[in-house]
Amino acid sequence: MKGHIRTKQKCVCGAKFTEILGTGIVCLSCHKVPTRFFVDIPWHGQRIKIYCDQRGIPLDTYMRANNQLAAIRYEIANHAFDPSRYVKSDVEQFRFEIVVQKWIKGKNRDVEKGKMSPGGLHPLRSRFTNYIIPYFTGRDIRDIRTSHLKEFYHQLPDRLSSRTHKHILEDLRNFLNDCYRDEIISKSPLIPTITVEEPPIKWCRREVQDKILAEIPKEDQAIFFFLTRQGVRPSEGCLLQWGDIDFENQILNINRTYSRDQIMERPKSKKSRPRLIHPEIFNMLKDVQHGFPKAYVFLNPRTGNTYRLRTIDAIWKRAADKSGVDISLYQATRHSVASMAASAGISLKVIQKFLGHTSMTSTNKYADLDVSAQQIIFNVDTNNCPRLVPKLVRMCKKQQ
Repeated sequence: MKGHIRTKQKCVCGAKFTEILGTGIVCLSCHKVPTRFFVDIPWHGQRIKIYCDQRGIPLDTYMRANNQLAAIRYEIANHAFDPSRYVKSDVEQFRFEIVVQKWIKGKNRDVEKGKMSPGGLHPLRSRFTNYIIPYFTGRDIRDIRTSHLKEFYHQLPDRLSSRTHKHILEDLRNFLNDCYRDEIISKSPLIPTITVEEPPIKWCRREVQDKILAEIPKEDQAIFFFLTRQGVRPSEGCLLQWGDIDFENQILNINRTYSRDQIMERPKSKKSRPRLIHPEIFNMLKDVQHGFPKAYVFLNPRTGNTYRLRTIDAIWKRAADKSGVDISLYQATRHSVASMAASAGISLKVIQKFLGHTSMTSTNKYADLDVSAQQIIFNVDTNNCPRLVPKLVRMCKKQQ
């Protein structure tokens, strides 16, 4: 069998230690035993000396060293032996928290290069810091299995929503998949799948939009009128420049957005797509079109600078409260424009192009709002309606 247990120590009496196979290593003169051992393994023409187990614990007893030798022999027989698992410096670099730190640094560089938004990095780092790293700290990432991920999922706090659970597991999946692609791990373990029921989309019709618009100060109404008709994201409307508008073809392009209050010189979808301008919006913009392409279309009259998201959110909330309507700016603009189109039977493919979604996944949430085809049910056999209606009225009066 390959391998031997050895020690570099000498007995205090000056004699050498002697191994008694299967029993231990002892000084035959004074019967003392060493306190440090190593496993000596011939491997591909070299000798590998292993001083600790896979957890980094030193081989401080003969029994621990003997158990480690048996485990290594088993790995060799099954073609699974990896010396780096037993070299302390190599073991450290595979600690879960060490690998995650390097991965997060890579994400920071992606933000600097514009490949990732600050708004995406912040919650990612928070979920790793608060939930993922504390659970897996100290573990060798190469030893994490599907069963460990199930255990991790089941111990997540119940106070967190199912959507938060899903985000945490998706972050962990992306991290492990990257480790697999980088050949840090030989196989990416399976992550538990969570199905989150999407809540109904909250939206309103045009008359409600206009009711709230009437409560907005006149000097601020232009940007909100634009958002209620054009259906772009509020952050995209804040950063629209005159150079983004093609008046000849009545088209605008979304080229920038906010991410954690930082201006990103690219849209959220990372690709600018032409949008047809709403006729009312086109007439409004044409009357005040600016000659400077880099100038912003909508400016906050109080500061002379672009609107900030928190500013327009606050203005809209005050106006909605005055109107007695509980609906956020995003729901009343982008969601409502898409929902009105879907309820009128407009193709989801057309809505996808209009909203600038990169895939149908984001657009499909409006699918259930297409009730236009149900109108045919109310058109079937209406001959009895005149007789039924008076009867229903009499029934209601009797109940009163």
